[in-house]
Amino acid sequence: MQEVLDLAKDVFAEEVKIRLTIPAGHVTYVPDATPTYVLDVGCDGGIWGAQFTRVGAWFRSHQARRPSGTFFGYRSPVTVFIVRDVKGKRGLRTSGFLADYAVIDPRALAGAEGSRLTLAHEVGHACNLAHGFPSSGDGTLMQADHDDPDERPRRMTRAQKALFRGSPHVVFLSRAAVAAEV
Repeated sequence: MQEVLDLAKDVFAEEVKIRLTIPAGHVTYVPDATPTYVLDVGCDGGIWGAQFTRVGAWFRSHQARRPSGTFFGYRSPVTVFIVRDVKGKRGLRTSGFLADYAVIDPRALAGAEGSRLTLAHEVGHACNLAHGFPSSGDGTLMQADHDDPDERPRRMTRAQKALFRGSPHVVFLSRAAVAAEV
């Protein structure tokens, strides 16, 4: 897991010139009492399935939160769950007024670098990026899974970088705040 987090940090530092922070103690493991219905996640139901099913309810109840809440998004963390299988894909991201999380499966933690970039790809979705907009996504980090995720590159277009930086998940700190944080 640490290797995949470090890879995402490197990509965002190189491509978007931002620092991905993972506060100490925020990589957690959900207890063994995880219900089996959330371990194999499908794409069926889209945003409504993610919001209004028992699967969506479970993920919503376990996602990280900030006082500003998911609804406004400002400074809200992006929560990524690792599940047993994301059917037909390596990752899936949902968003909406009730939830903002991604799920990836273990295939996204090993193998070729393109596959290990799945976490960065899903965080990209959380930060306003889609597969088909503002470019085709081919040849960029936002290349869709069906386009061979093992070949996914680190590169992002200028438009993708601008949209990413405009996400409420991306916070700009003053030099004093950065110095205090270190």
